[in-house]
Amino acid sequence: MSYKQYMVSRALVVIILAALVAWGNASGNILVLIPGVIIALLIMLTLKRRVKEVIEDERVWSIAYRASRVAYVAFTILAVITGITLANLAGDASDIRFYIGLTLNYSACALVVFYWLAYIYYNKKLGGKQ
Repeated sequence: MSYKQYMVSRALVVIILAALVAWGNASGNILVLIPGVIIALLIMLTLKRRVKEVIEDERVWSIAYRASRVAYVAFTILAVITGITLANLAGDASDIRFYIGLTLNYSACALVVFYWLAYIYYNKKLGGKQ
């Protein structure tokens, strides 16, 4: 299978899954979505394995790494600044802005902890000395 055929097949699977989600939402039958998503993932995995061309290379991985790093840093900084601002703008602890700011600060903290744990894991896995 060529890469172009794979992309067309992937688009068809996504369209069918979107139609299934719309139907499940409209009819209130949400439980149909779980096996539908699982089947769609299995079909996508099978289709990707049949592609004979090179889909990803080191350049794609390098770009993805840099993009994810920028997104991580930008979200963390913006979430902390916005969280602190909202928490300080709140009149007291019963104000909704205080809870939104607190949630943003906790999510930024959790993201930093996950990043730190992933860094330790990959540093050991890839032969780092730290």
